[in-house]
Amino acid sequence: MKKEEKKKAREKKLMEKYQERMARRVKRAAKRILRLRERGITFIRADSALGKKIDQLNNFCYMGYATLYGELYELGIDLCWQDGIIFIQIR
Repeated sequence: MKKEEKKKAREKKLMEKYQERMARRVKRAAKRILRLRERGITFIRADSALGKKIDQLNNFCYMGYATLYGELYELGIDLCWQDGIIFIQIR
């Protein structure tokens, strides 16, 4: 019985650590996109390193907890995909 409890506690701790790490990565990418937008850059190529990172941090959903789109939406920025280009739009 104690082994099962320890195993569940360990899995829970690992999941929390993973979620915290993903949240940090999302915030870091959001800050990077904001800095690019401040410099006047209005689009990112989808096949660039940042474009691939955006796709990875997206978690295959547009809105939700700990997603890049959700974080940027709170900051007032939308990302739009068109023909392999990611446009950064301010709402």
